[in-house]
Order: sequence, then structure tokens, then C-alpha cells
Amino acid sequence: MSEEFIKLSHHDGGIAELRLANGPKRNPLSSEVLSHMGGLLDEVATDQKVGALLITHDGPAFSAGHDLKELRANRDDSQFVADLFAQCSV
Repeated sequence: MSEEFIKLSHHDGGIAELRLANGPKRNPLSSEVLSHMGGLLDEVATDQKVGALLITHDGPAFSAGHDLKELRANRDDSQFVADLFAQCSV
């Protein structure tokens, strides 16, 4: 599902564009979206044809931050919270 909320496209001149695409919800960063984003960033980092990366968004805000519903649902899971913060700091 995260594939529909974050998109990677390539443009002329060696420009890659990573777009947060869940504008109606202000592009929340769930752990699934963060994981998918990490994979896309790894892909861009190893692509010799890419010289620049533009990170952009749909909707009125770049990102509201982490998905609060996911945080609330896992608030008692200290390992989930630790993994989430580790994922965000990379």
C-alpha cells in the first residue's frame, strides 16, 4: 500500500523526484511509508544516471509527521517505538 503514497519518477537531466502522495491526509509517515522511502532512496543512491534528487509533496503540507494512528496503536510496544525512531534517524 505504501507504493501509492510515495512515488519515484525520473526526469531529463539526471533528476529523480520522490513525491509524498497522500496529500488529503497531509502525507503521514507510517513505518511502512518510511520503509518504502528508504528502499527508494537506496535505489536513487546507486543509480549512476541520477545527479539530483527533488523531494516534494502533494497537498497543502509536506508532511504532518508520523502517522499518529499507528503510534497510538503501538504506544505500549517499546520495541516498535525504538525501531521507529531508529528508522527516522537514518
